[in-house]
Amino acid sequence: MEPDSPGASSISVGGVLSRTLAVTRTNFRVLCPTLALLFLPSLILGFIALGMSPAPSPISPALALFYFFESVLGMVLWYVSQGAAIVIAVESMTGATPELGESIRKGLARLGPLLAVGFIEVLGVGLGMLLCFVPGIIVMAAWALAIPIAVMETRSATESLKRSWELTRGYRVQIFVAVFGLVLLMTAVSFGITIGTVGWEAFVDPAAAQTGTPRNWLSVLANYANSVFWGMILSVLAAVFYIDIKNEKEGVDVATLTSVFE
Repeated sequence: MEPDSPGASSISVGGVLSRTLAVTRTNFRVLCPTLALLFLPSLILGFIALGMSPAPSPISPALALFYFFESVLGMVLWYVSQGAAIVIAVESMTGATPELGESIRKGLARLGPLLAVGFIEVLGVGLGMLLCFVPGIIVMAAWALAIPIAVMETRSATESLKRSWELTRGYRVQIFVAVFGLVLLMTAVSFGITIGTVGWEAFVDPAAAQTGTPRNWLSVLANYANSVFWGMILSVLAAVFYIDIKNEKEGVDVATLTSVFE
């Protein structure tokens, strides 16, 4: 029977986090180079930005367009990397040995739905946050499984979001606690990297942080590594939640999920 409340579920935040770390550790040799490769364009753009002259005040239209493109590309790469990492995580839980090239190919095969899901998620969660914050939290937790569903069940973006909304019923508190906790930790690490490399001036005068000093180069590299690491953790977390909830609600064996790739 479907759990009516978080208390009725056997899925715990601690158990999911423990499995997430175990799956990440087991597949680190595939996950790390996969996400490092997919995030590489962002690293290159970061180096290009450092090669530019300090940002004028106000920022020129050309430079503003560059930063906008960099942000959009970063979001695109994030969702593409999630798709590939989820393939790796799910396949590893079937006992198979994931391969870097195949995982990227399978993730890219779902590029359209992944980007559509990402776009709708950003709009939905953002709008919810504006409406007294709480609706944004609900939407974030309710749509947390849309990416694994889009990849593993080959559904469209709207179907994946609707399916996620139904599948997460009774588990949204656990999902929120796990995701929000990791995002807070990721934000704290990113803040620490910026302070430790560029210094407080990155917040007082962001334009100064764009100059090509050794500290700025180190900051770009450190944030690139940080994105790869948390990309692995958060993607595997989504995969583990998806597998656990799907098994508990529907009794579907993990091995049947990868048949979509055959």
